[in-house]
Amino acid sequence: QNPYTDESAPIPPAPPVEQIQAPTYPAAPRDFSSYQHWSWRSPPAGTASISGEELQEMVAGALDQHGLRPAPGNAPGDVRISASASKETRVRQTYDNYGYGPHVGVGRYG
Repeated sequence: QNPYTDESAPIPPAPPVEQIQAPTYPAAPRDFSSYQHWSWRSPPAGTASISGEELQEMVAGALDQHGLRPAPGNAPGDVRISASASKETRVRQTYDNYGYGPHVGVGRYG
């Protein structure tokens, strides 16, 4: 006997557009072509694997590819940038046992 059934409540229909809050959903379209210059909110700090200068160069290069240039002088840019880098190490342990148990053989390959 299967205790699980396929009975469930149907998904309710989406609310009418008039009831959806305009600032929340859907996101307002944004014209990114109006942005021309960027500046740092706070320059990124370095980590053990990458220096702050290298991270700044990487971000500046990516923004340059999208047509954004650094703001002249110390003027605030149209876009304020913040960046950070982190490094994490993950450990994955595996165990492969090619033996067939104590009755068939001894050791890894029997």
